[in-house]
Amino acid sequence: MVSKDGTQQTALIFNQNKSKVEAFIPGNGSVILKRVGKKGKSWKNDGYTVTKTKKGYSLKKSKEVIFSSK
Repeated sequence: MVSKDGTQQTALIFNQNKSKVEAFIPGNGSVILKRVGKKGKSWKNDGYTVTKTKKGYSLKKSKEVIFSSK
């Protein structure tokens, strides 16, 4: 995934059943997010949200998209 301005990249690593995802965020280290609902398509923690989209995934902080799949 790339930042809105295209200058930074981030990585998402899911556990086997996709109940958790670790987001590696430049300058902020990493954060582990937990899935919302049993079959939800979003994960949340600490003000961050990862959401499944048509093109892949997006990473938001405080409702603002900071990284997305192209």
